[in-house]
Amino acid sequence: FLPPNTVRALDAAQMKQGMFDSDLSYADVTENFYEWKFQAMIGSEVVNRVNCQVLESKPGKGDHSAFAVVRSWVDVEHMIPMRVEKILASGTVGRRIDTTKTSSDEGHRVPANLTVKSSKADSLTLLEGSSIKHGMVFDRLTFTDEGLKDLNGP
Repeated sequence: FLPPNTVRALDAAQMKQGMFDSDLSYADVTENFYEWKFQAMIGSEVVNRVNCQVLESKPGKGDHSAFAVVRSWVDVEHMIPMRVEKILASGTVGRRIDTTKTSSDEGHRVPANLTVKSSKADSLTLLEGSSIKHGMVFDRLTFTDEGLKDLNGP
């Protein structure tokens, strides 16, 4: 992967597009629905043999999202979302993200592999984590145009 020579802002339509032609959108990566004003625990359920609490998040005034509701199945022991369903205003699931594998990093459990299913028929993306590290520190130049060109990283 070679980053582009220029940086540009993405408009609302581009934020809905899949990153690198996957089912994971740019908005999925940047949107923090855990900070939305409306949060409620609505039950519990087992996901991938893990007991989870189900958290329902709804955007408030000033929160921008293509989704009306986001439900997260959270492994509260490790604080990992095992499943996230992003629900459209119509009530249909627009995106479903499942944690299929976790890894341990310095005593912390972290998501390692994810599957992403969008509302597109017959489309599923598997994202495999590699070299996952906890507590990494990057200097402010890491994410500049020049820093991104250095594929060896900091």
